[in-house]
Amino acid sequence: MNHFSPKNIKVSTTDAAKELMNGEALRLREWLSRGFIEPAYPASGRGSKVYLDAINLYQIGVFKLLLDAGGFSRERASWAVGMLRSASLSKWDTNNPLFLNFYRMTDGYESGQLFSDNVLQYIKLRTKNGDIAEYHIINVGEIILKVNDTFCR
Repeated sequence: MNHFSPKNIKVSTTDAAKELMNGEALRLREWLSRGFIEPAYPASGRGSKVYLDAINLYQIGVFKLLLDAGGFSRERASWAVGMLRSASLSKWDTNNPLFLNFYRMTDGYESGQLFSDNVLQYIKLRTKNGDIAEYHIINVGEIILKVNDTFCR
């Protein structure tokens, strides 16, 4: 087994935007200022910089993936990537994929989790009885490993 360990890093928003978002620093700053992603090291006062940790970088990668895929509002994508902050990534064996699973019921209830299993990378399912409005499974392991390769050399 090859267990994953998030690195203890501190990255500026400029460097994060350059590496993860093709230089779209304004777009990243907007996501942070609107609270879609909460930085691990917020600005401590006027003129001070915002810094991001490894989990923030994973969140940015997945958030961007969800928005670029279409059909996800920034609010829903923010809720989904919030699970990465509370997840125990150290239990993940990097020899297996890591999936973010989330769903929304017709009554508005939402839930989700991270899991490692061999399933399809992405599913959108609509049931006939209408109980589940949406169901998504997204392989986030590839994004996390790419971020680690980029920032944790």
